Amino acid sequence: MIRTVAIVDAQNILVYPNPTEDFLSVIGLDADDYLELIDLTGRTVHRQTAQSNHISIDMSEFAAGTYQLRITSAASGLKGAFKVIKTTPSH
Repeated sequence: MIRTVAIVDAQNILVYPNPTEDFLSVIGLDADDYLELIDLTGRTVHRQTAQSNHISIDMSEFAAGTYQLRITSAASGLKGAFKVIKTTPSH
């Protein structure tokens, strides 16, 4: 099983479940942290500003594959980058 891989120091941010079929949870955020989900072609497929310390991203609309989740703080810049695997539903 693939676990969350922090590409940049994650500073106590938890991203799960990984891999995922549908929803991806991100915990340990600060309000106003900015999240971007980027596919392997470099295209940003999702953008979101955190309103609390926990968010959920609906991954069901995205194609199966590998993505990078980048979390940026307005105050301090890049907080973390994570490799995220989107799988196809196992029906």
